[in-house]
Amino acid sequence: MEDEFLGFSEEYDNACENNADDETEKDVVVCSSEALETGFLNLTQMQPCTNEMSKGVVLEPRSKFERILKNLGVEVLFDESMKEFFRIGGDLNHAMWTRKLEAYMQDKAKKSELLTHFEEEVKTSASLLLCLAPTASSFGRQDTMFRAFLLCKSSQSKAFEVLMTALNDLATSNEENSKELAFACVSQIRYLEVSYDNQAIYQSVFDSKFDTWNPTTRDAFISALPEILTDPCAQQEAALELKDMLRSEVASAASFQTAILNSLNLLRMQPSVATEVRKFLCVNCMHVDATILPLITNFSLASISTDPSASFLDFLNDFSKFLKLDNLRTLRQSRGHLGTDSIVAATFASIMRYVQLDKKAWKSLSVFLCRNIDETENPEPDVGTSSKPRKYELFDLMLLFASLSSYGCPPAVLNHLKTCLTANPAVTDQFINLCKNALSFRKFRSEYLTAFISCARQCVWSLDENLRSFGSFIYKKLLVLTEKTNQQNVFEELLSHFSRGDVECSCVLEILNMVAEEHYNAIRDFIPLIQVYSAKMYSKNKAKFDPYLK
Repeated sequence: MEDEFLGFSEEYDNACENNADDETEKDVVVCSSEALETGFLNLTQMQPCTNEMSKGVVLEPRSKFERILKNLGVEVLFDESMKEFFRIGGDLNHAMWTRKLEAYMQDKAKKSELLTHFEEEVKTSASLLLCLAPTASSFGRQDTMFRAFLLCKSSQSKAFEVLMTALNDLATSNEENSKELAFACVSQIRYLEVSYDNQAIYQSVFDSKFDTWNPTTRDAFISALPEILTDPCAQQEAALELKDMLRSEVASAASFQTAILNSLNLLRMQPSVATEVRKFLCVNCMHVDATILPLITNFSLASISTDPSASFLDFLNDFSKFLKLDNLRTLRQSRGHLGTDSIVAATFASIMRYVQLDKKAWKSLSVFLCRNIDETENPEPDVGTSSKPRKYELFDLMLLFASLSSYGCPPAVLNHLKTCLTANPAVTDQFINLCKNALSFRKFRSEYLTAFISCARQCVWSLDENLRSFGSFIYKKLLVLTEKTNQQNVFEELLSHFSRGDVECSCVLEILNMVAEEHYNAIRDFIPLIQVYSAKMYSKNKAKFDPYLK
């Protein structure tokens, strides 16, 4: 019976081994939940009525618990493979047997005796396995014996306490089958039709010392909490508990934090609780594993979309203040992890998806990107105000480029950036450094390449020296960093400036000259294209090119 019963755990274990590594950027807890659900269905799925399922050799009761069950019409059998299972006698299915068990426990003395022996029975692995295995009846395969005690009002609290005790022991054990039994325990408490004592169940859950559990069992249990705690009040309290657990020092912290975020996404909360959790996540976004940054973003945006009083602008302000993208890569590499390209790209993709779907989001985004240093307290200025510009963070500038690539972006967004550069030339170096960091994120650079090109083009068009300097820098970095597949687009856009005024032509020649001196390999393949454009322009205006040909 053990191989058949525990077969689902191989699927779960494989999913965890492939996904629970801190380096991965996949959603480990989703895999865990799917594997647990498969296990639960394997345990409880009703099969067509067959006589063979209830055939076997009847074992005489070996404990007081089995004797009580026999008096209630339930026997222990083993088949030709020596696999033990409970058989429900008579014409009863699991639901009928559960009602019979509930009626039996109306007598307080009988209830006390039965639960005492039940608690004692499941202390051994063999008996626990028997109680967690599917039962049989004349109707075919039925739900487990443990599940019957969980579904009875008279025994639910005690059964849950017993199960959590067993789960705590199994999750900290190194015995061979402990992990499989632990997964089976978790599957028992998923999809309970009703909870009779929510506070007792809640207390049993959060009295557990998750920091001592093995990571796969711990994460599977955390991911199942929305299905275990069905009461709305209990779910709110659970959300606050999970929030506080997010920074716990545990093994495989990334998978633990992923499990917490996935549970938070499913728990029901009042707006005030959701705001508290969202604020905590934003403030601590640099103190958790970087892989959950997209999950923090998704949770925050989802909580805003369901709460009319929540502010998208507040979320952007929090991320601007606390999310230090320039430190994220260094921090992650210092912990021996891979880069952050996909993480950062996924974060901005989620934000821009929200902006596209929420009709009010563009206004908040414009206010955020165009606000000035004296508007933090009252961020409702007229876009394009001439107040002293604020200091841009890397998040702000990357969000600006992400916005420029989206349909519906107001012209004021780029105009404000240009105003900052023209009104305060001293910040040009700051913007160049921020842009350098933004372009260093390969996937972000690739996804928003059109925005970088558009910004560079409009800056080079300008007569202002600071704007041309900023645009020239973007073109230069794109020529050097862009992958071969997109480099052609950058070159063609840059060389198109030859057809415009003298200032732009000089700017293009300076860019090409600098790149040729410092990164010749970046333009080697495009020399024929440069020669074609140069020949055309030289024939039109020989004097313009002569200084560069000497």
